[in-house]
Amino acid sequence: MKKRREPAPRAAFAPSGVGRADLLWALKSGGEPGLASMARVLGFEERAPSAREAAVEAAPTLRLVRDAPTPERPLAPTPFWRLEQVEHLAPLPAPPTRSDKIPDLEAIGRLDGAQPKISPLASEARLTAALKRRLISWVPSRRVDIGTLAARWSRGLASSEIPYLRLAGWAPRVTVLIDRSQRLIPFRHDQDRVLDLLRRRLGKRAIREIRYFEGFALPWSDGRHAAHQPSFEAEGPVLALSDLGFHADNASRRRWGALAQHAQRLGLEIFALVPSATDRWHGGLAQSWRATAWERPGRAVEAGIRLDPNDRVQRAERLLALASTAVRVEPGLLRALRRLLPANEADASTEADAWNHPEVLGGFSPAATLRRGLRDRLQASFSQESPELKAAVVRTLRAWRAGQPKELWFDEVLALDSAADLPNEVLSQTDLGEARDFWRDLGETVATPGAASGRVLLATEGFIGRSVLDRIPDAAWQQDLWAPLLARAWRLAWKGPGPPPLPAGIGSGVLDLPRGEPRRGAVWQVEGDLVWNPSTAPLPAGSPLAAMESSDGLVTLAEEGSRWSTPRPLGEGLALPRRSGQLLVLTDRTRATLGRIERPGWARAIGRDRHGLWATLAVGAARQRMRWIPPGRFRMGSPEDEPGRYDWEQPPHLVDIKAGFWLGETPCTQAFWLAVMGGKNPSRFQTPDRPVEQVSWEDCQEFLGKLGQDGEAGEIWRLPSEEEWELACRAGTETATYAGPIEIRGERNAPVLSPIAWYGGNSGVDDLENGWDSTDWKEKEIEHTRAATHPVGQKRANPWGLFDMLGNVWEWCHDADEADMRPDSEGPLRVIRGGSWFTYARHVRAAFRDWHPPGVRNDDLGFRLARGQESALKQGAEPGGAERPTRGRLKRLIPRR
Repeated sequence: MKKRREPAPRAAFAPSGVGRADLLWALKSGGEPGLASMARVLGFEERAPSAREAAVEAAPTLRLVRDAPTPERPLAPTPFWRLEQVEHLAPLPAPPTRSDKIPDLEAIGRLDGAQPKISPLASEARLTAALKRRLISWVPSRRVDIGTLAARWSRGLASSEIPYLRLAGWAPRVTVLIDRSQRLIPFRHDQDRVLDLLRRRLGKRAIREIRYFEGFALPWSDGRHAAHQPSFEAEGPVLALSDLGFHADNASRRRWGALAQHAQRLGLEIFALVPSATDRWHGGLAQSWRATAWERPGRAVEAGIRLDPNDRVQRAERLLALASTAVRVEPGLLRALRRLLPANEADASTEADAWNHPEVLGGFSPAATLRRGLRDRLQASFSQESPELKAAVVRTLRAWRAGQPKELWFDEVLALDSAADLPNEVLSQTDLGEARDFWRDLGETVATPGAASGRVLLATEGFIGRSVLDRIPDAAWQQDLWAPLLARAWRLAWKGPGPPPLPAGIGSGVLDLPRGEPRRGAVWQVEGDLVWNPSTAPLPAGSPLAAMESSDGLVTLAEEGSRWSTPRPLGEGLALPRRSGQLLVLTDRTRATLGRIERPGWARAIGRDRHGLWATLAVGAARQRMRWIPPGRFRMGSPEDEPGRYDWEQPPHLVDIKAGFWLGETPCTQAFWLAVMGGKNPSRFQTPDRPVEQVSWEDCQEFLGKLGQDGEAGEIWRLPSEEEWELACRAGTETATYAGPIEIRGERNAPVLSPIAWYGGNSGVDDLENGWDSTDWKEKEIEHTRAATHPVGQKRANPWGLFDMLGNVWEWCHDADEADMRPDSEGPLRVIRGGSWFTYARHVRAAFRDWHPPGVRNDDLGFRLARGQESALKQGAEPGGAERPTRGRLKRLIPRR
């Protein structure tokens, strides 16, 4: 689409679909120069005229600088990634070594002491009373029934025989139905106790046992043969030791209901001892079996409160959380842990629910284990329990490991120490020391094949594989105490090629590998792939994502939700996973979190170029392109030998920016300011494409309020913090400017600044009538008589695609200055950064800072829009090295206007 304006010559632009209203405004306000400048800002490209157009009139050439913004064409087929978090890791210490002996793993032994007895559901006295009431038989005695005899005589009846009293006693024969279903494994010991009690009371011959195995083709067995249903005898009552299906499904309950009807048709008395809370009972089935609660009900059950399914799951998972650090969960251990909770918060049904949780592996074995995902989640819950409960859990675990192999307890010591957040001294130093020695000795044994028998080595490798791969929490790999010991044992037992797999999110730094000097490199996105660039130099294509370091030459990719990942040599490049979610990129020195991103709700367009990720904010016809600034570590401040440095400036110190943020590609223009604020243009030097100036810090807050806070992804529109501003300005460089070191040849003469900044030495605007009179300015790089701001985006961008970070206008930051305030101050002094068209060369450096009261307005003072986490402003950046130095107070050197 071509624009024709007579009689002035015409510039030809390829349409981009954005900013045409701004172009018309620029054409009206600034003529052809203004049109050309605004076109640069909005990303329009020059297009050569056709032969026919050239014949009509010669179109002037618009030369775009090589760093001019590219048109906003989102790259829809390519997934967008951005660096969301980065952490620099300190190398882990090498594991300790011992050379005085070669340990023999067979001699580890067992823990001292005896395992405690399983706590019963009910005491023997209570069981005896309950059973005797149900399994009753009336037998004659030798005592005359005086009452019956007197009643007969009073009616004149003669007695042919003397009546004797009948006394209640145990039934001579009892049939016991024992439900051995898998779901009732926690209660098998209680079933055995009932059988033992009956044998002692009635004798072994009086008890007929019939066992039930749910799920079998012939579930009933009396020890001699199996059948579809039990073969009842015509004498004696029937006692069922079962939950009657109350912890199972409807089909199981129907089977027990049909069995009750069959027994009643035979004229048998039936009873059931039920190990479930009475709120689970289904009235008809419980009445048919004349059910008795095995365990005394809690207060909530007695009050008639019925728990819904979600409450039952929460109670079961709380119980499992207490067992989440256990290598194996025996029924007795589960019972002991349950008894640590109040009776009204965990009952026998909670025990059954925990054992039958879908993420608990029990089967018909005498012990259960928790699946990895459930265990990790519940360990986090356990860490939130009270210190008293956690201490009681540790004592219980220790007691239940008595007499068992020590390595079971050492696994649990490691899990408790690394994932449970225990109070001090809950784990004894003896246990910690023995566990540490065990893992160290384990690595030494595997490292010395001749030190033990082949059988021991095979068992050791199998143990390491089971322990490291399945049981040990990932948090242990992040502990300075445990990580080197675990990694050494695991690496030496690994038989596959290359480095062994590691828990997702754990870098190769835990492995005891040869390391050299750290090498700097970067992860780039090139179309749909992640590529490792072994240097900090830009690649011909793609855009940078994360600067990283490695000293062992390995990198690990871990997808969100994955459990294990394998380090690979950096030279192979990185294959980009094709699923959504986050991706961890780890070396032994850096941990970077990459996240996929779609077009944010506030953005009109999104894309990538060689500088990185961009998105465009639109308000009406006005546009503001935003650049994603990745988090990272940088040296803030200026070295002592930097030209132009004041002696009160901050020395270099490491600062870590933990979270990325969006930052305006240019200072806010007058066009964008008016689109948001409306009203009158506050700027002195007015064209739509120049930065807005003469706005105070308080004006900026009003601007942000009118822009609106949607809260998407937890981000807000705001000013950048001072640390964020300098990180973005430096863009990975460490010199005074992002173009290189600065050489100051005069007060307003530093040649390195001309390609990147408008400052006092080159800001002449002799065609602007209200420009500042600069005839008396000394030592200018380029002579001029009037100076002012310039349209944004005309100078070269920094490596992250940001224009005018130095010069043109000072930029407000969110931060308050730390210097003392005067009593008559308008409020906390606010930091400004970057220098301006008016300032000396020495002030246009990445490290230089100034401040103003928040109400000040100057014609060289603007701002740059940011969007990020509000917490970054409240907490600030965290120093990455020594304590942050005190900021110096600037001696005022520039006259105020």
